[in-house]
Amino acid sequence: MNLRIKPHHFNKYPIGGFIIKSPSAQVWFEEIHQLEFALSDLRIYPLPDNLPNSVWGCLILTELKLDAHKIGKHELCQQVYPNFYIPEKSVVVPAISPKDNEVLFPRNIHFFHPEIGFVELEKTLFISELIETPTENSIDVIKAENGVFIPQTINSFQVKPLEPEEILRHLEQDVFPKSEKMPDEPLTPLEKGKLEFYRMIFDKKEGDENAEEKPFFSKLKSFTEVFNKDSNWTENMKEDYEELERRNQSQMEKFMDMLKNDPEEALKYAIPLDHNHSNRGEESKNLDFNKRWGDYSLFGQTSSSGGGGSVNIGDHFMKLDAQYRQTAKDLIAKGEYQKAAFIYMKLLKDYHQAALTLENGKFYQEAAMIYLKHLTNKKKAAECYEKGNMIFEAIELYLELDDYQKVADLYASINKLDEARIYYEKVASILKQQRKYIEASDIYRNKLGDAKLAQNTLLEGWCEKVDAYSCLRAYFDHIYEIKLIKSEIDFIYEHHVDEQNRSVYLKILYHEFKKQNELASHLRELAYQIISVEAPTNNHIIEELKKFNKSDKELLKDTSRFKYRRRV
Repeated sequence: MNLRIKPHHFNKYPIGGFIIKSPSAQVWFEEIHQLEFALSDLRIYPLPDNLPNSVWGCLILTELKLDAHKIGKHELCQQVYPNFYIPEKSVVVPAISPKDNEVLFPRNIHFFHPEIGFVELEKTLFISELIETPTENSIDVIKAENGVFIPQTINSFQVKPLEPEEILRHLEQDVFPKSEKMPDEPLTPLEKGKLEFYRMIFDKKEGDENAEEKPFFSKLKSFTEVFNKDSNWTENMKEDYEELERRNQSQMEKFMDMLKNDPEEALKYAIPLDHNHSNRGEESKNLDFNKRWGDYSLFGQTSSSGGGGSVNIGDHFMKLDAQYRQTAKDLIAKGEYQKAAFIYMKLLKDYHQAALTLENGKFYQEAAMIYLKHLTNKKKAAECYEKGNMIFEAIELYLELDDYQKVADLYASINKLDEARIYYEKVASILKQQRKYIEASDIYRNKLGDAKLAQNTLLEGWCEKVDAYSCLRAYFDHIYEIKLIKSEIDFIYEHHVDEQNRSVYLKILYHEFKKQNELASHLRELAYQIISVEAPTNNHIIEELKKFNKSDKELLKDTSRFKYRRRV
């Protein structure tokens, strides 16, 4: 009998196995593992190649149900008879009868090889023959130290604030550079004394070239001319005064120029201004531009050598004030927020602007310290701590302010839910005591996740007649089942509607009626009942009929006639 196989458009026989085409047994096991088969459920037969002592692949037989999806890229095999297999989508020609099968394939597995034809497979593959047991090596086991625990989820991130002394040390050592003493010799003590004396007898206004004699000096001059024969002595005194004033004024002009061109250097010699007017008006002593600041620190003391106290600067006050503020703006534009804050706090005594500048520059702890120490503004200080992720410091201040909502929100932000719940409940209780039922219900629903208590709170607001319309509207808006809405509408109408709130309940019915769902007819009937009860004492309520019957033109005419007759 000349047996052969022919292609066929479907599998005529049941599927009994599959082929893995590879000469490597390692590949077979890797494929079996990838297909998630247990070796105990399989029988593996190596398939010969067309060269002597070579392997083409393997035939794998199993009782498990197989399909193309489960096998993937490999080729399925059909089981013609228990000992005879052919590739998928093929048929044997001519057909083999059971008697022929007993004669041709009495024992062993026979397979129609796709390349070399019929092969007889005498024995299965024993896995133990292919696996080498690795040589065991004795090793010393060393137990590692416990590692650092790394959480899989980060619930919160906080910043640990520095101590005030640490902030000051940072500002002194790292932020602000030191500089040399301002060049150019100032007036000597004797020259300063002479200038003070001259200012008592002369007056030189800004813009004037020459000094004028004060009335006091005119009388003194007439008296001294009897004894002093030198006619030029007064002119010499004026010239000396003008020279001393020029030298003194040049210090101010140089300082102003330095503020514009090198503000970081100039600020170390800056004169603090007193906006309480103690350093305006008549000058009590000469301007002194000795170095008065050791650094730009915001919370430290002034240098002992120069002194940081305010001095009397006379008519220069407004100019210096304006220049300081402009210099601060220029520093902010360059991102030098700490130095700008130094100007506002140390030189202008403008603590609010100093704190705001630091806050805008994200120096939140420094800003908080100014808000607390100089402005006693705990709320702003708490906000700065909150922005800087210094949560516990913020919580402490919010507790002092009795802002329990903020306290609860901050505890929730760092995943301390038990503490947050305590303060949310406290907030809701306070809101209910204040008869703010809608806000209280929002806390119960959105913060505590208690929808039932939120609904009860809204219903309590309706019964107490506090913002009744908003409470009951929110109550119905949070019910999403039509049948439940209907039962609640009827229940409230029967038990919680009276002559004081009937007209308000009618508005609620219209709010629900506008949704135009299957309750529309029922709501219209309830509206009719309320209007019929109210009409004898409330003439205008008849107009509400139009809202529930907008397409009924005859009804509109009837309501107009009714109102007219009632007026007559």
